[in-house]
Amino acid sequence: MKEHGKWGFRYDYEYSEGGIIIDRGHATNLIPQVGMDHLAGLLRGTATPISSWYLGLYSGNYVPDDPGVTAADLPVNVGEFTAYEGATRLDWEHEYDDLSEVSNASNRAEFVFTGSGTVRGGFLISNSVKGGNTGLLMSIVRFPNPRPVEPGGILRVLAGVVFIPTTVA
Repeated sequence: MKEHGKWGFRYDYEYSEGGIIIDRGHATNLIPQVGMDHLAGLLRGTATPISSWYLGLYSGNYVPDDPGVTAADLPVNVGEFTAYEGATRLDWEHEYDDLSEVSNASNRAEFVFTGSGTVRGGFLISNSVKGGNTGLLMSIVRFPNPRPVEPGGILRVLAGVVFIPTTVA
């Protein structure tokens, strides 16, 4: 029963400055144990559904390979990057495509930077507070290459999960 393929969230992103796309990429993530426990609880009817999720970024030289990572690790161990517009993390405005995907494909998150730095990855969490250390960390991903960002630059992020439908052998 434990034989399975890799399952998780996928992030597609593009970075632009002055309306010119400079970089594009994609990465797949780690679903931390707290996320797996929450998903299992939803299936078993023991977890409370969470209706609002938020996307954040990190700049620390963190490799998400520890299933024990939690929201408490974001400010210090992961190094959340908060130099973008808005008082909170960005809403993950997700939809279900009525087939197999839940994502924000029709409303990608747009991080408009207010300071320079290097973005190394992103995450999906239930707490909107920038720099916060609570909430349920559902996903954390490291981008393939560090992305230097400048004030006014925009990072557009699509984050989603694809379920394996019965039509796939």
